[in-house]
Amino acid sequence: MVLDIMTRVREMFTADAAQLQELEAGVRRDWGGERPYIAKLGESARAARSWRDERIRSEYRRGERSGYLARKWGISERRVRQIVGEES
Repeated sequence: MVLDIMTRVREMFTADAAQLQELEAGVRRDWGGERPYIAKLGESARAARSWRDERIRSEYRRGERSGYLARKWGISERRVRQIVGEES
């Protein structure tokens, strides 16, 4: 939903009044009455987390302990073990 709204907003910047009304009608048609779930974290947060997870795996392969990595990255030891593949 967020990507849809962002795309529609981008289109809005080149729209005249009639196009804006059409844009609003489309959003209301597609999303009106819904209670959509919007994740708190978007693509940029996922990319940062992916980078963090790769760093954790790299440091773990070099011999760092899971307790140290948990403190360093501000996550639980269990989460570190999940990231490095020791736990599902």
